[in-house]
Amino acid sequence: MKEGEDFCIMEVYGRGEGEMRYFMLDEAREFTAMARVTGYTAAIVSRLVAEGRVENGIVPPEKLGMDEKTFLHILQELEKRGIKIEQWN
Repeated sequence: MKEGEDFCIMEVYGRGEGEMRYFMLDEAREFTAMARVTGYTAAIVSRLVAEGRVENGIVPPEKLGMDEKTFLHILQELEKRGIKIEQWN
Protein backbone atom coordinates (compact mmCIF):
# COMPACT_ATOMS: atom_id res chain seq x y z
CA MET A 1 0.00 0.00 0.00
CA LYS A 2 1.34 3.40 -0.99
CA GLU A 3 1.76 5.88 1.86
CA GLY A 4 1.15 9.56 1.22
CA GLU A 5 -0.63 12.65 2.38
CA ASP A 6 -4.23 12.17 3.46
CA PHE A 7 -6.70 14.75 2.23
CA CYS A 8 -10.35 15.13 1.28
CA ILE A 9 -11.47 17.35 -1.59
CA MET A 10 -14.96 18.15 -2.83
CA GLU A 11 -16.57 20.56 -5.27
CA VAL A 12 -20.28 21.35 -5.00
CA TYR A 13 -22.19 22.96 -7.84
CA GLY A 14 -25.83 23.97 -7.68
CA ARG A 15 -28.17 25.61 -10.13
CA GLY A 16 -31.72 26.85 -9.78
CA GLU A 17 -32.76 30.48 -9.66
CA GLY A 18 -29.05 31.18 -9.73
CA GLU A 19 -25.81 29.22 -9.62
CA MET A 20 -23.43 28.46 -6.77
CA ARG A 21 -20.16 26.62 -6.51
CA TYR A 22 -18.14 25.74 -3.42
CA PHE A 23 -14.78 24.03 -3.06
CA MET A 24 -13.69 22.19 0.08
CA LEU A 25 -10.24 20.93 1.01
CA ASP A 26 -9.21 19.25 4.24
CA GLU A 27 -5.90 17.68 5.14
CA ALA A 28 -5.58 15.10 7.90
CA ARG A 29 -4.45 16.16 11.33
CA GLU A 30 -5.35 14.09 14.41
CA PHE A 31 -7.88 12.06 12.39
CA THR A 32 -8.19 11.09 8.73
CA ALA A 33 -9.47 13.85 6.47
CA MET A 34 -12.65 11.90 5.68
CA ALA A 35 -13.34 11.32 9.39
CA ARG A 36 -12.88 15.05 10.03
CA VAL A 37 -15.17 16.15 7.21
CA THR A 38 -17.98 13.70 7.94
CA GLY A 39 -17.64 13.58 11.73
CA TYR A 40 -17.46 17.32 12.31
CA THR A 41 -20.40 17.94 9.97
CA ALA A 42 -22.50 15.30 11.76
CA ALA A 43 -21.61 16.78 15.16
CA ILE A 44 -22.46 20.33 14.06
CA VAL A 45 -25.84 19.29 12.64
CA SER A 46 -26.55 17.16 15.73
CA ARG A 47 -26.03 20.21 17.92
CA LEU A 48 -28.41 22.21 15.71
CA VAL A 49 -31.05 19.48 16.14
CA ALA A 50 -30.49 19.36 19.92
CA GLU A 51 -30.90 23.15 20.09
CA GLY A 52 -34.15 22.93 18.09
CA ARG A 53 -32.70 24.98 15.25
CA VAL A 54 -33.43 22.31 12.62
CA GLU A 55 -36.03 19.56 12.52
CA ASN A 56 -35.06 16.11 13.72
CA GLY A 57 -35.39 12.97 11.67
CA ILE A 58 -34.17 12.41 8.14
CA VAL A 59 -33.28 15.77 6.62
CA PRO A 60 -31.42 15.81 3.29
CA PRO A 61 -28.29 18.01 3.31
CA GLU A 62 -29.76 19.97 0.40
CA LYS A 63 -32.60 21.13 2.64
CA LEU A 64 -30.18 22.31 5.34
CA GLY A 65 -28.26 24.22 2.70
CA MET A 66 -31.38 26.05 1.52
CA ASP A 67 -31.64 27.87 4.85
CA GLU A 68 -28.97 30.57 4.60
CA LYS A 69 -28.53 31.02 8.36
CA THR A 70 -28.07 27.28 8.93
CA PHE A 71 -25.80 26.95 5.91
CA LEU A 72 -23.53 29.79 7.04
CA HIS A 73 -23.41 28.41 10.58
CA ILE A 74 -22.25 25.00 9.32
CA LEU A 75 -19.59 26.60 7.11
CA GLN A 76 -18.31 28.76 9.97
CA GLU A 77 -18.12 25.82 12.36
CA LEU A 78 -16.22 23.70 9.83
CA GLU A 79 -13.78 26.52 9.16
CA LYS A 80 -13.15 26.86 12.93
CA ARG A 81 -11.93 23.26 12.76
CA GLY A 82 -9.56 23.99 9.89
CA ILE A 83 -11.70 22.66 7.03
CA LYS A 84 -11.22 25.13 4.19
CA ILE A 85 -14.34 26.01 2.20
CA GLU A 86 -14.32 28.65 -0.52
CA GLN A 87 -17.10 29.99 -2.69
CA TRP A 88 -16.15 30.01 -6.36
CA ASN A 89 -17.77 32.30 -8.91
